[in-house]
Amino acid sequence: MEAIMDTTVDSLFSVFATLGTVPVIRSARGNAAEMVAEKLDKKLRENLRDTRNSLFLTDATQAGNFR
Repeated sequence: MEAIMDTTVDSLFSVFATLGTVPVIRSARGNAAEMVAEKLDKKLRENLRDTRNSLFLTDATQAGNFR
């Protein structure tokens, strides 16, 4: 089950990185969707914190311009 969730999170992350957008994540509580949402949120935040290697920012002047 853990491997499937990790694959799902990695796939969703790839979609958002390709689109260059940071999503608003919402999910139902108490099920697998919540666990995927939490893992995706963590992965997105970690990537955004690393401004030198972030996949979402192409220029330092865009640092607050999320779509």
